[in-house]
Formats: sequence, structure tokens, C-alpha cells
Amino acid sequence: MDRGRAVAAIELVQGAVSIFEPLFRGHLEGATLTTRQARVGIDDYSTVPLAVGFVDLSGFTARSAALSAPELLDLVVEFEAAAVDLVSRHGGRLVKLIGDEVMFTTVAPEAACAIGRQLIEWAATSGTGARAGIAHGLVITLGGHVYGDTVNLASRLTDVAVPGEMLVNEAVATADLAPTFEAAGRRQLKGFTDPVRLWSLQVG
Repeated sequence: MDRGRAVAAIELVQGAVSIFEPLFRGHLEGATLTTRQARVGIDDYSTVPLAVGFVDLSGFTARSAALSAPELLDLVVEFEAAAVDLVSRHGGRLVKLIGDEVMFTTVAPEAACAIGRQLIEWAATSGTGARAGIAHGLVITLGGHVYGDTVNLASRLTDVAVPGEMLVNEAVATADLAPTFEAAGRRQLKGFTDPVRLWSLQVG
């Protein structure tokens, strides 16, 4: 590599660092704030009670095959932008974007329900479909990420939901300000020894 290219590469790396460092710092600050809010009145610092939600676009693989690359990019960017806006509006924290899926946390279960419902509604008006899974319980927080059975459960609920459906666990369904859910029976979910009792909300 000649000197000119080496200098350009160094400048590019430095520029990237200047962009991503404040983003990462903001991510950690948001995680810390959410954790502090959730731990009010709780002495156990090993875990924190949070609502964890996943929303993904239904039939994304098939839809990807039917769209041009620019159309697919527009869909993903618009979905992610809608997720960022809704999570922020309801006081949640966006944990990660995974193309056709988003993961977020909130302190209050009803806020997570609002985000899930409105993202499903957004997908319907955008000519596609979406489904959501939300669980409330204890999680482990580390470096801005969350781990544990509650996270795994929310992910599995999303996997078994049908387009236009939001599946939740009992802690979400019985929250004071949560919408009215219908009992969806017990289901055997991957990674869980015993069948899990679920509740469902059809959106739209």
C-alpha cells in the first residue's frame, strides 16, 4: 500500500471512531438509565425486571426474493426507522436491529405492548406483515445487552406467533395497564422444559 492510501485508511478509521464512540456511549448511558429505573426499590443488583420485546417482519425471506435490492433496502430502513421512533416515543431502549427483526426493552410492560402493537400496525400499512413476542421478568444486563430466560422466552414467543399477532407471557398479560389479551393455552417452546402458558392479542 502506498503512503497516500495508508494515510487515507488511517483517516477513515479515525473518522469512524469519532462517529461510533459517542453512539456506543449513548447506548450504554441509555442502558444504565433504564436499569436504574427498573431497579427502584429493589436491592438485588444481579438481575433487573424488564419487559423484553421482539418484532419481526413476517415472510421476510419470500418477500426478499420478490423485491429488487433497492426495494428491499428501503423496506428494512423504513422498518428500522419506525422501530427507533416508536421505542423512543414510549420510553424504551432499542437493544439491537437485526434487519427484519428488532429487539427492545422497557421498564413497564404496557409500554412494550404499545411498541409491539404499533410496529405490527406499521407493517400492515406498509404492505407487509409483522409479529411480536413480549415477556416480562428478570434479566441480566451487561454492556448494554440483556440476557436470561426472559429474553429467550420473548424470542421464542415471536417465533411461534402468526402474522398480525402479539404473544406475551403471564406477567405482561396481567399488568395493570396492559391491553386485553386472550388465553392462548400452553405451548412447548424450544429451550424450555415445561409447556409455557401464553396470551395472544390480534392486531388490526
